[in-house]
Amino acid sequence: VCGILPEDASPVEDGWFFSDFFAFNYLLKGLGRQTWLSSVGPRDLLTEHGEYLHGNPFCDRKVVLGETVIEELSPVLVLQTSNLRQGFLHILAAECDFARLSNRPVLVFLFGHGHELTKGVFLGTSDAKVTIPDFVQAIGENVAVTVISTACFSGGWAVHPLLNVTASTAAGPDKLSESWPPSGSVGRNCGSIYATALLQSLSECSPAEDRGEEIETYNEFARTVQETLVTRVDRLGGEHEISFCAQDDNWEAPWSKRTGIPLEDFKGRWAKLPTRPSTMEPSLCNRDPLATTPPNPSRETLSWRLGRLGGRFGGTERSQKRFVKQLAKDHLSTCPGTWTVGHGPKLNGMLRQFIGDKKYTSAEILTILEYRYYMMDLVDRLCADWKIPLPDGKKCFEFYEKEWSARIRSDTPDVLEKFVKATKLIDKVALLPNPTKEQGFTFYQARNYLAAALAVFSMEECERVVPEMKQVHSEYLSQQLEEVLYDRSMRRKAGN
Repeated sequence: VCGILPEDASPVEDGWFFSDFFAFNYLLKGLGRQTWLSSVGPRDLLTEHGEYLHGNPFCDRKVVLGETVIEELSPVLVLQTSNLRQGFLHILAAECDFARLSNRPVLVFLFGHGHELTKGVFLGTSDAKVTIPDFVQAIGENVAVTVISTACFSGGWAVHPLLNVTASTAAGPDKLSESWPPSGSVGRNCGSIYATALLQSLSECSPAEDRGEEIETYNEFARTVQETLVTRVDRLGGEHEISFCAQDDNWEAPWSKRTGIPLEDFKGRWAKLPTRPSTMEPSLCNRDPLATTPPNPSRETLSWRLGRLGGRFGGTERSQKRFVKQLAKDHLSTCPGTWTVGHGPKLNGMLRQFIGDKKYTSAEILTILEYRYYMMDLVDRLCADWKIPLPDGKKCFEFYEKEWSARIRSDTPDVLEKFVKATKLIDKVALLPNPTKEQGFTFYQARNYLAAALAVFSMEECERVVPEMKQVHSEYLSQQLEEVLYDRSMRRKAGN
């Protein structure tokens, strides 16, 4: 099932989930009994948005939804967004009943945004998510179930004590899942990095009897996926924390039997898909382990505009919009790594559409940007006021969490453990303000930057410093948020 709303399904927004959805739909067509669910059909998506691609935009990509591909897909059952969650659970329960009677495994793909607290996956509307208890109730007992999910925080499904399934997930319990960066032509995000690693691993698994070899165990297959991710797909692959678990802890069963994925010539089928060449220049954003990358961008390259945002407006609607467009362009060049995780691809698409005069008003975009700029300024101020060393010597806007995390994991793994605890402590005391609906999505860059800075302290010091920050800055936060985020006269000027 793909839980993305029709209005968010463009490849320049959340359509990368659909790229994953159609990639596996195509690859697995004709292999057993299948049901594919979403709130919008492939023909409607193709008509409105054009082709959906899959793969690293710095390399050749495959067309997973296009005119020549659409007839090669398994049918997609389209449900109303308000019925998608309940419809999925109803069909899941029925399929598990059938599997119990016929002694067959069930393979479940979950494509959608994850919920940080419950690890549930949103299907359809923003208040409709499938939680782990929902899933447990639907599948029942005495049935072999495998879950593959590209959702943020999906690793929670691999460690939940109530859920006895086989699982392969795109991110750790506290990690955001990651898409490929936007393409250089129209800014499409072409599927998730994790799905590419899984697809490549499956493509290498031609039927073992043809090679005269034994089939890999599930444990060996999990290692193959991890190795493929790190050595052939993403040089920072270890930072995804992709997760695996085996139902009944049976890691030694053949992987095909364990997952319910039949042994087929996936490589040959994948090769038949149309190919689209890359239009990208060499870049630090290319995480291909074999790619050569230019040096890190300078502070000047990543510079962004601080200060009172409203005071920079000119007197005309055109000058106001020009200013907000420049803010959007500046922001897109900051916060490396954030544009491919969680809601980053969607916001990237929103900003690009606004810059291209295709969608959104200056007021809508300014509200989002003000919140994010304010948050970056806030955590920089907190570090300065408490004289905390900057992570990698960088300010929030230029901090690349995955690069920092990869280095720390290798050099001082205890710091990484303190980083995770610091993020939870910051959330627990509500040190940083959450966005309103108008201010957009949770801005993890600011929280994670502050947590990385705090990770040099002992946990005892963190537990002292963070509440101090909360107490000292509470009044300041309230005053500044009211001034910067709710200045009605500025909003009237930006309301074009």
